[in-house]
Amino acid sequence: MVSKCSNFRPSATLGSRASVPSRKSYVVSGEWIASCGKDAGCSLCRLAKAILRTPPRLARRRRGGAGLTTRGTSASGSIGALVICLLLATFASPPSANAKSGPWVSLDAGTTGAYNWSVKVKDLAGHPDAGAQVSERPCILVGASSRTDRFSISRSSSRQCAEISAPLTATSTPLIGTAAQPSDRASPKLTAIGMIFGAAVRRLRITFDGGHLMTVHLRRISSKDARAAGVAPLRYAAFTVPGAWRVERLVSFDATGNTLWDSGSAA
Repeated sequence: MVSKCSNFRPSATLGSRASVPSRKSYVVSGEWIASCGKDAGCSLCRLAKAILRTPPRLARRRRGGAGLTTRGTSASGSIGALVICLLLATFASPPSANAKSGPWVSLDAGTTGAYNWSVKVKDLAGHPDAGAQVSERPCILVGASSRTDRFSISRSSSRQCAEISAPLTATSTPLIGTAAQPSDRASPKLTAIGMIFGAAVRRLRITFDGGHLMTVHLRRISSKDARAAGVAPLRYAAFTVPGAWRVERLVSFDATGNTLWDSGSAA
């Protein structure tokens, strides 16, 4: 966002006596800046406004060798105000709703055998269409790695983000990211899973291929991590499973055991 103050120009071109701004031009320019005070960027130009309203400084100039002294108006005040306005417009403009988001915040990480894994979260602010309310529109990043030899590391990762048009609620489909290792094999030895749910979700029941059941109690994103990531204090799960991630059904529940979301038979 460029401030209106970048449109400021002295009343005439500097460099000649005829172009030296008068007291009137200071007042007019000062009133112009005051009129844009409601603008977020122009509100930072108060210092320039104060300079513009300062009476012109009278300077003594000596012409040639005749010793004639005249009194003229100095243009330094106008130049200084212009410089301040341009600097403020360039460096002090308020952040827009689509400002670049912060770094990924770690929710959990660990080492299982020869494999390292991690689950991270951040807001959706970096997306051009995200808008200002991004606290319930998070992104999740799940990663896994393993050392293949002395000089090489195999890495895999998955990034998932909430839909731009709707926040992540208790009945929404959760964000699910997976990362497997070794990533170059059809049958991995380990898969890391990360999930983010709405704040009201407390428990997740997983039905794996073959009918095996697993219950996961969700954890709340701490207030510190939520502030750092720019997200609401949502709930999440972070864990690993041996082999590939193959499930038949996922069902989430609230604190009293009521079903909030059911993937059905296609998870």
